[in-house]
Amino acid sequence: MKKPTWCYKKPIIDNLEEIQQELNLELLKYNRGVYNFSRIKSEEVKEQLPLASTLLQDMGLYDRWSHVILVKVENEQWNPHIDCFDWKVNSYSFNIPLKNCENSYTVFYEGNIINEKPQKNKYMRGTDESHRTVDPESLVEICRVDANQPLWINTTIPHTPIVYHKKPRLNACFRFIPEIHDYFDND
Repeated sequence: MKKPTWCYKKPIIDNLEEIQQELNLELLKYNRGVYNFSRIKSEEVKEQLPLASTLLQDMGLYDRWSHVILVKVENEQWNPHIDCFDWKVNSYSFNIPLKNCENSYTVFYEGNIINEKPQKNKYMRGTDESHRTVDPESLVEICRVDANQPLWINTTIPHTPIVYHKKPRLNACFRFIPEIHDYFDND
């Protein structure tokens, strides 16, 4: 098994609009408006999300679907980061745009990871706090991708959301345990 080096992949979802409607209807019940991250266990929402569940079944990932995170980004600067210090876990996020994702991007960087435990953040609920930020002096942008489309994000590459408007952007980010390295060809 090799560490993935790609930044993103674009999945094809035939019924994207219907899945987005379903996610907006059901998942927004969990967004309390205060938090930038709301983690929802898959067992809590599988029955309410038949279209998303079918998509994940068709992809062969339903049994490994652990949780979905609602990620709200407003017009603020986020530190570029990796999602987990150990690249063998929490390496991929399956992101589906929900609201106000136009004119926003996920930007990827090269840079030096700061190896210190992140501080607790009152705006982050349900995160494992294993992410690490990147030394801002070492950042070099390597690519960016329009966030107004479904994406597989390689969270082992330093990245950050960028929003060029004042409305809160909301994405649903599906995560998997055990990790899904075998789903991708990382050789």
